[in-house]
Amino acid sequence: MDCREVHDHFGDVIDRELPVTLRERFFTHLRRCPRCHIEYLCEFVGKILVRKHLPHVRTPADVQSAIIHEIQIADPIESPQNPWLIRIFRRHPFPAIATGIASIALVLYFILPRGTHGLSVAGLAPNDIIRQTHENFMLIRKGELTPAMVSCERDLVVGFFEKNNTRFAVAVPQMEGCDWYGATTNEFGDALTAHVVYKLGNDYLYLFQVEKTKVGAQATLSLPESVLASLRETGWYTDIDHAECSIILWSLNGTLCAAASTMSKERMLALLSYR
Repeated sequence: MDCREVHDHFGDVIDRELPVTLRERFFTHLRRCPRCHIEYLCEFVGKILVRKHLPHVRTPADVQSAIIHEIQIADPIESPQNPWLIRIFRRHPFPAIATGIASIALVLYFILPRGTHGLSVAGLAPNDIIRQTHENFMLIRKGELTPAMVSCERDLVVGFFEKNNTRFAVAVPQMEGCDWYGATTNEFGDALTAHVVYKLGNDYLYLFQVEKTKVGAQATLSLPESVLASLRETGWYTDIDHAECSIILWSLNGTLCAAASTMSKERMLALLSYR
C-alpha cells in the first residue's frame, strides 16, 4: 500500500470501516512512513475535536430541497442512479477536500483550549522535557548553545544521528525555505537526547527528542501527568503560549519529540506535519 492509497483510507480507518484484510497493510505502511503516520494522527485528532466541539445541525428540509434542485438544474445530465449529491460525499475521489477539512480541524485543535493550562516553566521539575526544551531554545536564540554540526543539507543531519548511534528514531522533517539545519546529541543521566535546530528566515525552530521509555514518573526525564495523558490519548500536546515561544509535543515510532519556536503554533504544525 503506497502513500496515496493510505491517504485514501484515512477516513475508513477512523470510522472503523476498513476491512480487516487491509488494516494490516495500512498500519504497516504507517510504521514505515513517519509523514503518513503524523498526517493520519492529525486527521484523527481533528475529527475527534470537530465531533466534540461542533454540534451536528441537520439541514432544514426546504434548504436541502432547494440545494438539490439547483444541482439538478446545473447538472441535468447526471444519472439518477448515481446522483451528484451521493458522489460528493464519497471520500476516495476527493483527497484535496479531505486534506482541506483536516487542515481546518487542525487549526481548531490548536486554537481551542486543551484544558491543561497554567504550566509555568519555573514551576516544572529540572528534568521536565517542557522546561528543558524552553531553556535550550532560549540559549539557542542567545547564541549560547550551538549545534555540533550545521549543514544546508537535511541528509547530512540524518547521517550525523546515524553515525552517533542514537538508538532511537530521530525525526528530521524537511523544511522548505530553511537557511540551515543544526544537530547535536548529549546525555541526561542515562538518556541520550537528540537536538535539531532550523533557521528559517528570522525564526528558529528547535526539536528536543528522546526515547519514549526514558520519560515518566520513575524515568530519567519527566512530564506532568496531564501532558502524558494528552499524548496517550491523541499523540499530541500543545503547551500554552509562553512570552518567548510556543511549544508542541508529540510521540512517534517510540520517540518523544518537543518543538519550540517563536512561530505561531499553526505554522509550527504545518511545518512539522508534512515531511
